[in-house]
Amino acid sequence: MSPHLSETQTQILTRIAGGAPLAETLDELTHRLQSASPTHRVAFLTVRKDAINPLRLRVSHAPDKESAFAVAVESVVNVESLLYKVVFAGQTELVARAEQSRVPEIRFDDAEAVYLAPLTDSRSDANIGVCVLFLPRGEEPTPEENDLLSLAASLAGLALSRDLLEQERKRGEEALSASLTALRLQTLTDPLTGLPNRRQFLQSLTDTIGCAHNGIKGGTPCRPAVLFVDLDRFKLINDTLGHAAGDTLLLEISSRFSQVVGADDVVARLGGDEFVILLRHADADAARQAATRLRIVAAKPVVIHAQEAYVAASIGIALWNADAFCSAETLLQNADTAMYHAKKEGGSGFAIFTEAMGDVVMHRASLESDLRRALSRNELFLHFQPQFDLLTGRVIGAEALARWNHPRRGEITPAEFVPIAEESGLIEPMGEWILREACRQGAVWQNLPRPLRVAVNLSARQFAPRNELAKQVERVLAETGFRPSLLDLEITESVLLTKNVPVTETLAAMKKLGARLLLDDFGTGYGSLIYLRQFPIEVLKVDSSFVQGVSLSKEDAAIVRAVIDLAHALGMRVVAEGVETEEQLAELTRLGCDALQGFLLGRPVPAAEIPRFFDVKWGTAPPFNR
Repeated sequence: MSPHLSETQTQILTRIAGGAPLAETLDELTHRLQSASPTHRVAFLTVRKDAINPLRLRVSHAPDKESAFAVAVESVVNVESLLYKVVFAGQTELVARAEQSRVPEIRFDDAEAVYLAPLTDSRSDANIGVCVLFLPRGEEPTPEENDLLSLAASLAGLALSRDLLEQERKRGEEALSASLTALRLQTLTDPLTGLPNRRQFLQSLTDTIGCAHNGIKGGTPCRPAVLFVDLDRFKLINDTLGHAAGDTLLLEISSRFSQVVGADDVVARLGGDEFVILLRHADADAARQAATRLRIVAAKPVVIHAQEAYVAASIGIALWNADAFCSAETLLQNADTAMYHAKKEGGSGFAIFTEAMGDVVMHRASLESDLRRALSRNELFLHFQPQFDLLTGRVIGAEALARWNHPRRGEITPAEFVPIAEESGLIEPMGEWILREACRQGAVWQNLPRPLRVAVNLSARQFAPRNELAKQVERVLAETGFRPSLLDLEITESVLLTKNVPVTETLAAMKKLGARLLLDDFGTGYGSLIYLRQFPIEVLKVDSSFVQGVSLSKEDAAIVRAVIDLAHALGMRVVAEGVETEEQLAELTRLGCDALQGFLLGRPVPAAEIPRFFDVKWGTAPPFNR
């Protein structure tokens, strides 16, 4: 190898190792080779695939890529036989002047022959192109020309390999960057709605609080407010129409919320039916207006499977206070607390957080903690409210009602602790305890001259598959010896509407045991009358809200009459609960009700006091109302 070619090899290898761009490297290589042998020309072609030609060589570098010379090079080289020999077989090939008869209009100036050598990928030995050497004679190349061609092909192959490696590295980095971006997006967004999740929301809220503090010091003013939104009746949608319908509703609601807040504000989903909104610049009035807009759009029907679904929004508002340090977590918790206050007031409204609400939340949390220990500490006990047959006036049964004797706070009403038990899931073990204790007492009463029926309320949560409710009832009956025929199991309409638990099978199994099924609070739910035929219900209990107005309102009286007539037509009995006045008693008697329950006839009392009702007929003596 001549000294000039050796120097060329050293310089080009240095450029390749230094990561010089491919075009610059081939420029330098072409220039040095041309200088070493001015009568020769060198070009490099690489394999490129396209839709028209699955395999075609394109000029990658030549003295003038845009000239007729480059076109001629591509035309001559892209002959099928040459492609096979040079690119596929990796052979060096001499193209004599005669081969140019295929394209007679093309001339190579003073070049009499074209000498082709493959360019090889140094990593895989795959042929990736062609090095073209134009000879001034139409004969075999000399040893010096062979050295020139071999060096050109070798160095160009290395440069192309280095470039391909760099391209793969960049593609790998881009793919990794895209994966990391997607992963980051996953960790910061809600997968269903695409809205920011809790983590991203808290970051945005933290930044806005920082902006608010800077505004006090003369920076950009911010005044954050957080709105915590919980959708009322969403669980009913999930239970009746299924989770797919629930997802459709959530998508629609998230879209509506995003449309009624400012461009700088943030709408996020925490999970389930809970959304949070960050208003970056809002005082109390602006927050109230935003809450009103959210309530309005949430209340509009959502059409799912050609059926209109309705929800409402309970909203808690927490305002940033410049005079008190408040972290993002605290502000979010305050909004959550205010939301529960709004829900407690009946739902479909909003409330602004006050310190007094915080005290209520602490009280509730403390109560829940105490309730978890109440069962093991024997703090719960049962009272029984008697039920009377309207025809005979005699006591025929009693409903078991849970009571809680707190060691420090005294007796806590069911209205206070039952909702906590429902929300926390404690109602499941509590419900089993109530069932067992009621059946144990019923086993005592079944030996009386007139055996009493015992009614037990069942929560919808007890129907979860994990509880195997029917087997639980069967097991308790066996343990206590209570006759199944004297057991009344009361359920609400919401249980019948639950799609995602085996309600039908569970009710059928309990009916098969011999227990009687009662539909409680009838008329207050969202059920259809067709459910009365689909499920083995034997008794309807008219809700006290209708009973209270039965003697005062023609509308309530008409509703109660309709319920009684419907039940009797279906072969069911009717119990009116919440009877408190003689006028109500008289009207219910006139309407043909079957059984009665309420404070007028008897308040809930300990089991030991129930026998005193045996000797009394409320039709002939004053009812026991104390």
